Parts: sequence; C-alpha cells; structure tokens
Amino acid sequence: MNPLDLYQRTAALIASRPVALVLIGLVVAFVLIRTSTRLIRARVRWWPGNITVGHVHLHHEFFGVLIMILAGTLAFVVPTTSAWHGVLAFLFGAGVGLVLDEFALLLHLDDVYWTQEGRSSIDAVLVAVALGLMLVLGTAPFGLDDSDPFGPGGRVFEIVFVVVNVGLTVITALKGKLWTALLSVPLWGLGLIGAVRLGHPDSPWARRFYSTGTPKFARAQRRAKRWERAAEAVVDAIGGRFGNAPGSDRTDAQADHTEPK
Repeated sequence: MNPLDLYQRTAALIASRPVALVLIGLVVAFVLIRTSTRLIRARVRWWPGNITVGHVHLHHEFFGVLIMILAGTLAFVVPTTSAWHGVLAFLFGAGVGLVLDEFALLLHLDDVYWTQEGRSSIDAVLVAVALGLMLVLGTAPFGLDDSDPFGPGGRVFEIVFVVVNVGLTVITALKGKLWTALLSVPLWGLGLIGAVRLGHPDSPWARRFYSTGTPKFARAQRRAKRWERAAEAVVDAIGGRFGNAPGSDRTDAQADHTEPK
C-alpha cells in the first residue's frame, strides 16, 4: 500500500466516524493549551499572558464550555452528511480538551492546576482518550462479539465468558488497579492478570484481605511505591512538573497558573 492510499483510507475512516474527530480535537486542544501553560509557567517573555475581564481571570475551561455548547447545539442542526458536521465534531472535542485540562479545578473548586491535586486533570484526559480510542476502534467489551463462533449452542458459553470477564474486571478495580480495569474492558486478558496480582495497599481489597504488618501487605506497599514513581514520571512528562515537589509549594504553583490570550 502506497502512502497516498494509506492517507485516503485513514481519511475515509475518520470521516465515517465523527467520534474520531472528537478524539482528535480533544488531543490537539489539550496538547496546545498544556504547552501554552507550561510556557507561561516558565515565564517565556514572548508568550502571551492571561485573559482578564476587569478583575476576573477567565480560565480556559470557560472557553471550553462555550465551545462545547455551541458545537453540540449546532450538531443537531447540521445534517450528518454535511462536511460541517465533522468540523463541529472536531470543535466539540477541542472544547472537551480545554475543560478536562482544568478538570482538577472543577473537582476542587480551587486553583490547583500545578499542585499535586492538579494531576487528576491528566488522569481525566488519559481516561477520555482511552475511551475515545475504544469507540473509534469499535472494540467489543469483555470479549463480546456479534459473531457466534461456537455455533447455535454456543450462546450460553458466550454469556458465561462475558460474566467471568466482568467479574475479573471488578476484582481488578477493587484491588485499586483502575487503569488495568479500564483496559481490561476491550482487552479481557488483562482482567485475569489484574485479578491475580497483588492489590494496592489502600484499595478495598487490601483492607479486607491484607492484614497490616504481614509480608503480603509489605510486598503490596513496595510494589505500589514503584508504580507510583513510574506513574508520576509519566504524568510529569505529559503535563509538566507539579507542585509539592522539592523547591516548590502550593502558593508558587497557584501563582504560576496564568492563562494564554
């Protein structure tokens, strides 16, 4: 397949799935606004500052909500066969990206953008992207499929198969492995891995089955610390270094959260 054919097929797939344009808009808006806020935090002189009306500081979640309202409303008016429907899908995704980038502010009703609490914004974006990819790819959840490879008598087996996978996903979530649980919806084998491995020491599963001071609880703590360090490194790489780290505090983190024009 030559590059032109690949491009045409990819464009046709995106055009046939407006949710793909929503996902692309979300990612593009998030990358642009997060880059902007990181430049502002670094006090790059040539980069524009924040938007204020009088003494009111307008956060970019405000503009994201307006874009979502406008694009979402017009999507009910524009025919789905129109090219403008794809444009509105992209704009709606861009609005979602702007809002989710400040998800932590909505959750805490405080400017926690660069604090430890602000990490939840990155989590929200990653969850949205994961769910969007599932929708774009049309992934069948828990191994459920429209086809029946087991023949007319295989429906009972299929139901049992799905129920077992759902149970494994629930156990994985109870063990505090939320990302593994989420990914086990389309990739059912991960549910088995998450269910048999040690849970997070602060999870409901650990509180019920791991006694404090036991070797199993100690192993769970050591493993959790390793995963938390790795997760923090990934989040910092995506969203920038957050507060409560050496050399930073909550006040400085809040003061550095200014918005681009």
